[in-house]
Amino acid sequence: MTKKDLLRNSLADISELLENQSGINHLEEDYETDNYEDYEAYEMLEPEYMQKKNAALRSGQNSTKAHQTADSAMLRTHGNKWRKAKNAASKGGTKTISQGKLGNYSALYDIVISRPTINIAQALPIVLFAPKYFTSNYTNFFANNPLPAGVTLAITTSATGSVLFTFTSGVNVDIITVSCNQNPYISFLENLKTSAITLTKNYVRVNSTNSLSQFGQPVNIATRSLYGKSSNDNFTPSSFLSPDQQQTTVLAVPMKFELDGVTGWITSMEPVLNSILTFNSFVSESTSINRKTL
Repeated sequence: MTKKDLLRNSLADISELLENQSGINHLEEDYETDNYEDYEAYEMLEPEYMQKKNAALRSGQNSTKAHQTADSAMLRTHGNKWRKAKNAASKGGTKTISQGKLGNYSALYDIVISRPTINIAQALPIVLFAPKYFTSNYTNFFANNPLPAGVTLAITTSATGSVLFTFTSGVNVDIITVSCNQNPYISFLENLKTSAITLTKNYVRVNSTNSLSQFGQPVNIATRSLYGKSSNDNFTPSSFLSPDQQQTTVLAVPMKFELDGVTGWITSMEPVLNSILTFNSFVSESTSINRKTL
């Protein structure tokens, strides 16, 4: 190869490098001016969507139909703004953190806990996540949230992939349902058996001001390794109440949470008729587990 050829190749490499750099800068600009702004719009509109969906749930619609009802109402009210906002949220609200490198909130999940009846007029404990203990009725997780005296618990799944906590006290029965808006909740649990995930940008919501006492119920976080290691932590949603709070039924929880197959959240649902508690979180990281948890 002659010197002339080498020079021509070098100039071509430099041109390609500049073109790629321009593409990176353009990519950053797109995410900053379009996707992230749409994601911010979603954060503003999402509480209105949740109110409409919860109203549909209270009217007797299932989760899928309630979503369709609320989505149609949002489109009628906000049109393309809502369409772009929910599309940005489904992509994770990606925003630029440094030149050529993108940081993702990769998936939004809503974990919905519904208590439609109060035949047992006491707070009733439920466990979220920790799928490796699901078939044993989470017996290792109720130390800080014990069942009320005389109450028994059976945990099953529904045909739609929700988890049902059935509490019985004599002839009185209450069923608390745990579901997920994006995927069947049982599928979410199955994924946790082989993946560790990180939850960020967390919100806790109740469906009405009648349920505000739910924010005072601690959420205990317990890890129970199959090989003997254990740890405990907790947070209480009401402790994050801000004097600048605009919405009484929504609280932001500025914490990062790690989940895997042996980590569960335990809380108690207050005896409030037709109460709905929702945890909204972004899964910012997911790691496949290829070794035993010790």
